[in-house]
Amino acid sequence: MLGSILIGLDTSGHGDKSVELAIRWGNRSGATLVGLGIIDEPGIRAIEPAWPVGGTPGVDPVYYSGYESKLTQVNQQVDLVLERFARRSGEAGLTHAEVKATGSPHEMIEQEAQTCDVIVLARGSRFAPEPRRNHDRR
Repeated sequence: MLGSILIGLDTSGHGDKSVELAIRWGNRSGATLVGLGIIDEPGIRAIEPAWPVGGTPGVDPVYYSGYESKLTQVNQQVDLVLERFARRSGEAGLTHAEVKATGSPHEMIEQEAQTCDVIVLARGSRFAPEPRRNHDRR
C-alpha cells in the first residue's frame, strides 16, 4: 500500500500529466500526495546576466540585482504551480501537502524522496533555469 507519492512540479507544464497519474494512484491507494515546487537558486545565480547591470562581478551587490528579479519571478511561478496542485488534489478529495524548496533540484528531490514511497517526475520536467542566449541589446 502506498502511503505517500512525491510529485515534482515544474513551471513548464510537463508536470500536469504527473499530477494526473498521482491523483489516479492516490484515489486507488489512499496515498497522500506531496507536491514539490523547487526554486533553483544555485542554477539562477550560475547563469550570467544577459547584460551587465552595474558594479563589479563578485564585489558590488548592484551587479547581482538582475538575479533578484529572476528569483522573485520563479518564486511567484512556483507559488502558482503549488496552488494549482493543491486545488486539483483537493477537488479529487485527496490528502495533500505542498512543499516549496530552494536549492539544487536534484538535491531537493532526493531530500524529499526520503519520506515518500513513490516519486513521479515527467520526462520533460525542467526545474533548472535555461541559460540565456547571447543577444545584443540595441
